Amino acid sequence: MTNTKCCYPTPRDFSALRQKIADKYNTECAFATQIGMNKHQLSYRFRCLTPFKVEEILKICELLDIETGEIGFYFRTPLVHKEEPIGIRKLIKQKYKSESAFAKQLGLSKHMLATRLLFEIDFRYAELVEMSRLLDISMDELANYIETERSIHNAQRCPES
Repeated sequence: MTNTKCCYPTPRDFSALRQKIADKYNTECAFATQIGMNKHQLSYRFRCLTPFKVEEILKICELLDIETGEIGFYFRTPLVHKEEPIGIRKLIKQKYKSESAFAKQLGLSKHMLATRLLFEIDFRYAELVEMSRLLDISMDELANYIETERSIHNAQRCPES
């Protein structure tokens, strides 16, 4: 059974270190040998399953000409997940807590809003204008949220094999 839990409080981003290794050693396997590891041990460290030991960090810094002041950049940078684009449904829930509360403000029944958000019936122009006003976004932004929602909806209906 393999360990799948991150060994750090927040996952680390080792992309800069990996790039430095690629620039100098071409492969991580070749580099792992230089620091006395096999490729699996190095992979575990990059995937935050096993922490780097102080001795390993010092050896890596020596081999890659990393200055002491740069250690934090290469070994402590937190991994930042890119935010996924949100669709109109998520925006509505963020601003109105529920689709039914938004439907009431829009002057539609919950069912009518749901059929439009599921792309079974098209929105009327007046509804789109009112949605834009209620959500405090431009019509272009509204169109983008709706298109994102359509992509999400289609991906859920037809998952890639």
